[in-house]
Parts: sequence; structure tokens; C-alpha cells
Amino acid sequence: MNAATAAPAPLDEGSRRLKDRGAWGASRFPASVSTLRAAVAVARRELLAYALSPISYLVAALFLVVQGYSFFLVCQALSTQRASATAVMQYFFGGTFLYWLFLMFVVAVITMRLLAEERQRGTIEPLLTAPISEAAVVLGKYLGAVVFYLCLWAPTLFYVGLLRAYAGDAAAIDPGAIAAGYLGTLLVGLSALAIGLLASSLTRSQVLAAVMCFTALSLLLLSGMLADLYVRNETVRQVLLHTNLFRHMDELGRGIVDSRRVVYHLSLAAAAVFAAGRVLSARPGDSPAVFRVIAEGLLCLLLLVGVNLIAARHVYRADWTAGRLFTLSERTQDLLADVGREGKTVQVTVFQADNAADRNELLDDARELLLRVERAAAGKVHVELLDIDRDRDRVRLLGERYHIDKDDLRQGVMVVESQGRTRFLNIGELGDFETNPERPEPAGPAVPPRLLAFRGEELLDSAILTVVTGKTPVVCFTKGHGESEYDSFTGAGLSDLTESLRRENYQSRGLDQLALVPRDCDVVVIAGPERAFLADEAAALSRYLDGGGRMLLLLGPQLDRGLTRFLDSGLFDLLRVRGIRLGQAVVIDPEKRLGDSLAFVIDEGYGDHPVSAPMLHRRTLWTLARPVRALPTVPLPDGTLWSARDLVLTGDKAYQTSDLAALREGRPAPPVPGVPGGMEEGAEKSPISIAAAASVKETGPGPAGATPGPSADEGGRLVVLGCAQLGTNESMALYNRDLILGAISWLADAQRRVVVAPKRPAELRLVLKEDQLTRLFLLTMCGLPLMALLLGLGVFWIRRG
Repeated sequence: MNAATAAPAPLDEGSRRLKDRGAWGASRFPASVSTLRAAVAVARRELLAYALSPISYLVAALFLVVQGYSFFLVCQALSTQRASATAVMQYFFGGTFLYWLFLMFVVAVITMRLLAEERQRGTIEPLLTAPISEAAVVLGKYLGAVVFYLCLWAPTLFYVGLLRAYAGDAAAIDPGAIAAGYLGTLLVGLSALAIGLLASSLTRSQVLAAVMCFTALSLLLLSGMLADLYVRNETVRQVLLHTNLFRHMDELGRGIVDSRRVVYHLSLAAAAVFAAGRVLSARPGDSPAVFRVIAEGLLCLLLLVGVNLIAARHVYRADWTAGRLFTLSERTQDLLADVGREGKTVQVTVFQADNAADRNELLDDARELLLRVERAAAGKVHVELLDIDRDRDRVRLLGERYHIDKDDLRQGVMVVESQGRTRFLNIGELGDFETNPERPEPAGPAVPPRLLAFRGEELLDSAILTVVTGKTPVVCFTKGHGESEYDSFTGAGLSDLTESLRRENYQSRGLDQLALVPRDCDVVVIAGPERAFLADEAAALSRYLDGGGRMLLLLGPQLDRGLTRFLDSGLFDLLRVRGIRLGQAVVIDPEKRLGDSLAFVIDEGYGDHPVSAPMLHRRTLWTLARPVRALPTVPLPDGTLWSARDLVLTGDKAYQTSDLAALREGRPAPPVPGVPGGMEEGAEKSPISIAAAASVKETGPGPAGATPGPSADEGGRLVVLGCAQLGTNESMALYNRDLILGAISWLADAQRRVVVAPKRPAELRLVLKEDQLTRLFLLTMCGLPLMALLLGLGVFWIRRG
């Protein structure tokens, strides 16, 4: 029998049904509807093949073992320490290589048989001879693989129920972040399955199809890492970052849904499915058809690039978190609108050490904030992110321009600049962290401090407001009494402090004489004088305060060189009449004392005042401190009433001593009750105040003929810190700089703040005992996978019978 009269190859029952359905559909419905119905029929056939294959259940069991292990590790960590809900989702959805490796493995196994098996068994030709288009065949097989992929992930929803059951606070479960994580898993699955389908259409070998799929997905996964490590060309780098799967899932795991990610995965899936259909339509030996398929593939690639370019220009980032952690407040949006109306521009430069291996939650939040601010400002705020390891030349140039040292660069710095004014924000200042992070075991590895609240929006708004609308305050440092020199680089100098002031948009200069304090001195600083101020100098400072001046004093106990007696600073009366008393004693805190020195640390004793309240849980180092106590208010002769408050208190076991002999011998001891030796008649009870602030509360007419004092709003302000070394270069440790800068900011009225509540991520901690952890392990790593295996054995037994 020749080819012309040869009978067509017999169709199997499934193909005959598809043929009948396709013919019926073609007679009653348009081509697109008929194709969709045929695709659904093919998808049912594929799902039936998955359901009747024991291998499918083995793959499901292995998948659940891996996902169960990841979930168990999360639960084990959450049973010993708290973590934000978004951080938990980041880890579970794409936070480990285990997630990606097994995902690529599962996709390769699912897709390798879709078309390669049909070609290998010779069933592809009967299928195509039915009245079904190649598009229907490809689309149906793709839909079948997607449904099976979703079935693999469906049991993991049980993990969400376990989290709610064991969570100490069920409200800490963020449904928005969980939904965004599953959306990301679906999007990645859609594009990965389409790539696997395309690989399966190119070969008859299932093994080769799996290898091609796994390789393509691996290259796609690693492209983002290559962009961060090796690529120097910014255009190429941005293209690779656009395809960075790690960044995609990292954002979605945090509850951020970016339209670029959605468009990328959907367009990639559509392009790959279309290409698979065109490859399937080309018959072996038909050269024109092959060239046509190649041309169509190139056009499809160009269309894919064009769609993603459009998506990159029109970005929408939705915040799915329950607390709207990443949404800009109305106050921030109003501030950015005002900046735009005034025609001013702001440049924000971020120096960062971006280590892809270690996720920095604070840096992630800062990037998201800057991205949203830049887009909301409509071109008036420009953001530049510089990696200190990758952009070395640019970092070196700007580092020298802004005088940023290497340690600050490594820790991360944000520079806000406009119209020649700059403000510096350390990345670490943008968040409030717990002071004593919990550890899983006493001897276990250190746990990074947990982020309690993100204050970046508030601080960035304040910085923008300062550089756009603020002036440059002048800070004057007194000289001639043995004070620490403001421009000295020695250990006893204040060059580090003045450099910090410059970053905060202050100007520093020396004050050679005090006969008349210049009116342009916004703040006068007296830092550790060794000799007493003369009476006329103290009178000049008093007139300065009465005229609305602001003053910061760093006054530790003044001792002679032999440590035999306390010296007078000449400022006792000036401070006493304004409600602050200096003690002639040395304060010692045995609980927070550093070794055998007289230095101690404060981290909890901060008062509720604009200077000290932001310092709560932040440690400051007090090298040699004296008592500084607020007194009841007493009106001045001109009727001015000063109000003083304690700022910093020691621990409950602290004491003060004036026994200099014991100090010389290095054996200070608490004073014996009833024995004089403290302020005035005896030792002050702990906790002891070592810092105080005073300001004009109200004014009155005063005595007849007296000049009225300044108003309360324009009145003087005063801060006394009872440690002379608090701001020196050798003592600028921990958060000393923040305390001094906070004091100067309050004194200079430079606290221009947009009041924005800090963003507090929902904290999640599981209440699990040892036996509950064991049951959880058995359930997640044994129970669910065993159920999948038992289903597979049942299917195998039925088919065998």
C-alpha cells in the first residue's frame, strides 16, 4: 500500500474523544472559544496522568519534606526569640537556596514529560491529527502543569494554621504578607513552568528536557547575583536586577507587590508558552517552517523586552502588609508636595555595604522608603544608592567631599543635601533595636538585635525639612579656661564632635572672649573647663541667658592636679538661680561600672524630655561624672521663672563620694550614713541625677523699674551634662554623640520634625514546649509527606490490580 492510500494511524480513545470534542466545538463556537475548550480537555488529560502516576506522589512527598523542614526551622527559631512577621515570610518564601534548588528540581520534573514524552512515545502525531491546534495542546499541557504545581503548594497552607495556633498573639500573623508570598510563588511558578514547557518542546529526551530546564532556571536565578558582584555597566546591571528572582521574592515576602514583577513573570510565561507552540508547529525537515519559527521567536523576544520596558517606566508598588508598614504617611506626602511647589530639589546619597549573603532588614526598609519618596516627589528628590565595595571610585570621591570616615561608610550613611546645606543620618539611627537580644542558648551564637521600630520616615522628613527651609545655626565654644578645643584632633579634643555638628548643618567656631557674647551664637558650649570663670565672664553669660541665649555645659568634677580638693568653676551661682545644682562629688555606679575605672554606662535612666527621651535603650559612657540635680523653680529679680528637670539618672545602687583619698588609692566606697561627704550635708540617695536641663517657663513684671524678661517662647535654655569627657574624641563611644547632638538640637530649636509615628512590624513568637516541637517535627516532616506516599501506594496498588 502506497502513501497515498495508506490509512491514517489509529487513534487511542483519549485522542478520539478530543477529536470529537474539538469537532463539536469548532461547529458551534468561534476559534478562540474552541481552542480554550480543547485546552481544558488536554489539561484534564494531563491532570489525570499526574493523578494516576505514583511518581507524582513521590515528588509531592519530597516537596513536602523540604518545605516542612524549612517551616520547622522557622518555628524552632520563633520558639526562642521574636521576629517580625515580614522577616518570617522573607525566610520561608525564597529566603534560602534550599527553596530555589528544590523549586527548580520540581519544575524540571513536572515539565520534562509534557511534550518530550509525547514525542518519544510517538503519541504527539495522533494528538495533532485531531482537530486541535498546537496552541490548544501547548496551553492545555501548561494548564495541567500549573494546576499540579498549585496542588503541591496547597498543603503548605496548613502551616499558616499552625502558626496561628501556636502564636502567642494571633494578630501578629500578617495575612497580607502571607498572601503576597504565595502570589510570588505562583508568579515564579508560572514563568518557570513555561520555560520548562519550552525546553520539553525542543527535544524527545525527557532527561535532556529536565537538564535544559534546570540549567535555564539556574542561569536566570544567578543573573541577579552576577549584577551585584561583577557587572559594572549600569544599564546591564539594571536589566539583570529587573530579572533578579531573589529580589522579587524578597519584596513579595515582605508584603510589597510591585507591578514590574507581575508583568515580568506573566510576560515571560506568555512568551515561553507561545514559543513552545510555534516550535511544536514546525515539522522535522520543513526548513521554511523552522526559519519562520525562529523569526517569530525573535519578534516575541522583542515584544517581551518592550512590555517590560513599559512596565519599568510605569511602576505601581502596593503595600499588602496589615499595618501598611511601607506606605508613606500623609504628612510626608504633604512635605514632598511643598518641596515641589517651592521648586527646590533634594539629593539623597546613601553609602551602604550591601552584602547579599546577610539580609539587613533595616537597610531593606530604608531602600523601600527612599524609593517611595523619590517617586512621590515627582523629580524633586533624587536618590543615589552607592555600594562601598562596588562603586569604589564614586564612594571615594563623595566620601572626601563630605568628610565621611571609613567606619561610618561601612556602617552606612545617608546624606541629605539641598542648597548647600547637608544633614547626615547613620543607617543604624533609622531603627530602634532591642538592647539585649535573646539567645537560643547561653553559649550559642550571638543573635542580631531585633528591630523594634523603623523611624526612617520621621528622620528623613526632618532632614529634608532642615536642608530645604532651615538656616545654619552657629555653635560657639568658649576658650581660655582649659576647655577641650573644638578643632583639636587629640584625644582630649572635640574635632569628632564638631565634624558631627557640621554633618547636622551646624557651624562651629571659637569664642575668644566673653565680655560680650555675639548675637549670632545660637548655642554656647562650655566643654570641661579646668579653671574658674571670672565674675565678669559669668555675668556676661548670665546676660546672654537672660536675653534668650542657649547654653550647653559639660562639667565633670573639677579637681586639682594632686586630687586633694574640688575646684570651683565660677558657674555655681549662675546655674543655681536657674534651677540646677552642681554637686562637689564623684558619682559611681557599681552595677554599670567598667572594670576598675570610674566610668560607667547608662542605658535606661533617661528622663522624659526632648533631649533624653530619644536615648532610651541607647548606651552612653560617663567617664568621670558628678551629681547634677534640678531644683524647685525660683523667680529671678526680673520676674523670669526657670523650670529645671533631671535628664539622666544612674542605677539604683549608685552612690556619690567626696572622699578623694579613697579615689586616689583606687578604692572608692559608698559613704557611711550620717557622715558628711556628698552634696551639701550628705550623700544624695540613688538614683542620682547626672544631667539636667532648664528653660524659661514664664515671665512676670518683676520689681518696679526692672526690664521685662524675654517671653517663654524666646527665653533662654540650659543643659548641663555632668561629665567633661562626654564629648571628647577619646570618649566619643556608644551613643555619646547622639546625646550631645540631641541637646544642641533642642537648644538651637533645630528639631524641625514632621511628626510621623514609627513603623512597628508585628512581632511573632511561638509558644512551643519541647514535646510540642517534637510533634510539630513529626507532623511537618513525616505526617504530610507520609500521606502523599500512602496516596501514591494506593494508586500503584489500584493500577496494578
